[in-house]
Parts: sequence; structure tokens; C-alpha cells
Amino acid sequence: MAIANLSRIERGLADPRVSTVNRICEALGIQPWHDGSADQPQTLRTVQERAARGRQRLAALELASPPPRARIARRAAAGEDVREELDWLIAFEGDRS
Repeated sequence: MAIANLSRIERGLADPRVSTVNRICEALGIQPWHDGSADQPQTLRTVQERAARGRQRLAALELASPPPRARIARRAAAGEDVREELDWLIAFEGDRS
């Protein structure tokens, strides 16, 4: 993976495909949904809560990126296949209480 692509993902300018997330996790020696400190996978609720706290910190620093739905819509408008990412987003939003 090109450093420029990884940088775009880190800055919220690109939404990685599931295969890309898996490659990043493999390179880091971690599994998706694991926090690296426990043998048990994190629950989706835990991941959502951590993501929300991260978004709040970024917003407080005025570093927040556009919402995922807006980024996915922009990519779809550019003709990219975003079905897998949209499925993830729908599952993530649908599980919120």
C-alpha cells in the first residue's frame, strides 16, 4: 500500500475497503475488532463508543473529517463501487441504540 493512500485513510479523506482494513490489520499483527490488549474481540458497541469519543476529540480540535455517509456518497458519485463500505455503514448505524 502506498504511504499516500494510508495517509489519506488516516486523515479521513478516503474510506478503505474491507480488504484494505484487513491488510492493515495483518501488517500491524492485529485482528479487526480486537483492541490488542485482550484475547476476546471487542463488541460492536465498544467499537462504536470508542469511535464516538474519537470523533468528539477530533471535533474539539477542529480536525473532524466529513461524515462517512458523505464520503461514501462522494465516492459513489465518482463511479466507485462502494457497496461493501455501505453495507458496513448500514450495519454500524443500524446497531446504534
